[in-house]
Amino acid sequence: VASADQKIGISKLILSALIAVIVSFGLILIFAMLIKWLGWSDSVITPVNVVIKLISIAVGVIIATKNGGRGLIKGIAVGAIYIIFSYVAFSALLGSFSLGLGNLWDLLFGVVSGGIIGIISNIIKK
Repeated sequence: VASADQKIGISKLILSALIAVIVSFGLILIFAMLIKWLGWSDSVITPVNVVIKLISIAVGVIIATKNGGRGLIKGIAVGAIYIIFSYVAFSALLGSFSLGLGNLWDLLFGVVSGGIIGIISNIIKK
Protein backbone atom coordinates (compact mmCIF):
# COMPACT_ATOMS: atom_id res chain seq x y z
CA VAL A 1 0.00 0.00 0.00
CA ALA A 2 1.42 3.35 -1.08
CA SER A 3 1.82 6.12 1.48
CA ALA A 4 0.22 9.53 0.99
CA ASP A 5 3.59 11.00 -0.06
CA GLN A 6 4.07 8.23 -2.63
CA LYS A 7 0.58 8.80 -4.03
CA ILE A 8 1.27 12.52 -4.35
CA GLY A 9 4.59 11.75 -6.05
CA ILE A 10 2.99 9.38 -8.53
CA SER A 11 0.20 11.90 -9.19
CA LYS A 12 2.80 14.58 -9.91
CA LEU A 13 4.60 12.30 -12.37
CA ILE A 14 1.34 11.51 -14.17
CA LEU A 15 0.34 15.19 -14.25
CA SER A 16 3.79 16.14 -15.57
CA ALA A 17 3.47 13.56 -18.36
CA LEU A 18 -0.05 14.76 -19.22
CA ILE A 19 1.22 18.32 -19.50
CA ALA A 20 3.99 17.04 -21.78
CA VAL A 21 1.37 15.40 -24.03
CA ILE A 22 -0.57 18.68 -24.17
CA VAL A 23 2.65 20.47 -25.15
CA SER A 24 3.10 17.88 -27.92
CA PHE A 25 -0.41 18.51 -29.24
CA GLY A 26 0.26 22.24 -29.37
CA LEU A 27 3.64 21.88 -31.06
CA ILE A 28 2.26 19.39 -33.58
CA LEU A 29 -0.56 21.78 -34.49
CA ILE A 30 1.94 24.61 -34.99
CA PHE A 31 4.18 22.31 -37.04
CA ALA A 32 1.26 21.16 -39.21
CA MET A 33 0.37 24.78 -39.95
CA LEU A 34 3.98 25.56 -40.85
CA ILE A 35 4.11 22.59 -43.23
CA LYS A 36 0.92 23.76 -44.91
CA TRP A 37 1.84 27.45 -45.11
CA LEU A 38 5.51 27.04 -46.04
CA GLY A 39 5.11 23.95 -48.22
CA TRP A 40 7.80 21.97 -46.45
CA SER A 41 8.43 18.45 -47.70
CA ASP A 42 7.57 15.30 -45.77
CA SER A 43 11.28 14.75 -45.10
CA VAL A 44 11.17 17.25 -42.20
CA ILE A 45 8.46 15.35 -40.32
CA THR A 46 10.62 12.71 -38.63
CA PRO A 47 13.37 14.99 -37.28
CA VAL A 48 10.85 17.61 -36.12
CA ASN A 49 8.79 14.86 -34.47
CA VAL A 50 11.87 13.84 -32.46
CA VAL A 51 12.47 17.45 -31.42
CA ILE A 52 8.82 17.83 -30.38
CA LYS A 53 9.09 14.69 -28.23
CA LEU A 54 12.30 15.98 -26.63
CA ILE A 55 10.80 19.38 -25.87
CA SER A 56 7.65 17.80 -24.46
CA ILE A 57 9.55 15.33 -22.28
CA ALA A 58 11.81 18.16 -21.07
CA VAL A 59 8.77 20.23 -20.03
CA GLY A 60 7.32 17.24 -18.16
CA VAL A 61 10.59 16.38 -16.43
CA ILE A 62 11.24 19.98 -15.43
CA ILE A 63 7.79 20.11 -13.82
CA ALA A 64 8.33 16.75 -12.09
CA THR A 65 11.75 17.74 -10.73
CA LYS A 66 10.75 21.26 -9.71
CA ASN A 67 11.55 20.57 -6.06
CA GLY A 68 14.75 18.70 -6.94
CA GLY A 69 15.83 15.22 -5.98
CA ARG A 70 15.67 11.90 -7.80
CA GLY A 71 15.99 13.49 -11.24
CA LEU A 72 17.02 10.26 -12.95
CA ILE A 73 14.08 8.27 -11.55
CA LYS A 74 11.55 11.03 -12.11
CA GLY A 75 12.87 11.63 -15.62
CA ILE A 76 12.67 7.96 -16.56
CA ALA A 77 9.14 7.75 -15.18
CA VAL A 78 7.90 10.90 -16.92
CA GLY A 79 9.54 9.85 -20.21
CA ALA A 80 7.92 6.41 -20.11
CA ILE A 81 4.51 7.70 -19.03
CA TYR A 82 4.64 10.42 -21.69
CA ILE A 83 5.36 7.90 -24.46
CA ILE A 84 2.53 5.62 -23.29
CA PHE A 85 0.03 8.49 -22.94
CA SER A 86 0.98 10.04 -26.28
CA TYR A 87 0.71 6.67 -28.01
CA VAL A 88 -2.80 6.16 -26.62
CA ALA A 89 -3.88 9.75 -27.37
CA PHE A 90 -2.58 9.87 -30.94
CA SER A 91 -3.75 6.33 -31.73
CA ALA A 92 -7.22 7.26 -30.50
CA LEU A 93 -7.21 10.33 -32.73
CA LEU A 94 -6.16 8.23 -35.71
CA GLY A 95 -8.59 5.47 -34.78
CA SER A 96 -5.86 2.85 -35.08
CA PHE A 97 -3.99 1.01 -32.34
CA SER A 98 -1.08 -1.13 -33.44
CA LEU A 99 2.05 -2.06 -31.54
CA GLY A 100 5.36 -2.76 -33.19
CA LEU A 101 9.09 -2.42 -32.85
CA GLY A 102 8.80 1.33 -33.42
CA ASN A 103 6.77 1.64 -30.23
CA LEU A 104 9.54 -0.08 -28.26
CA TRP A 105 12.10 2.32 -29.75
CA ASP A 106 9.85 5.24 -28.78
CA LEU A 107 9.59 3.92 -25.23
CA LEU A 108 13.37 3.50 -25.03
CA PHE A 109 13.78 7.04 -26.40
CA GLY A 110 11.38 8.38 -23.76
CA VAL A 111 13.08 6.54 -20.90
CA VAL A 112 16.64 7.49 -21.92
CA SER A 113 15.92 11.11 -22.81
CA GLY A 114 13.75 11.55 -19.69
CA GLY A 115 16.52 10.15 -17.50
CA ILE A 116 19.17 12.39 -19.06
CA ILE A 117 16.96 15.47 -18.82
CA GLY A 118 16.17 14.57 -15.19
CA ILE A 119 19.87 14.42 -14.32
CA ILE A 120 20.56 17.70 -16.11
CA SER A 121 17.58 19.33 -14.41
CA ASN A 122 18.88 18.37 -10.97
CA ILE A 123 22.39 19.58 -11.77
CA ILE A 124 21.08 22.95 -12.98
CA LYS A 125 18.86 23.36 -9.90
CA LYS A 126 21.83 22.81 -7.57
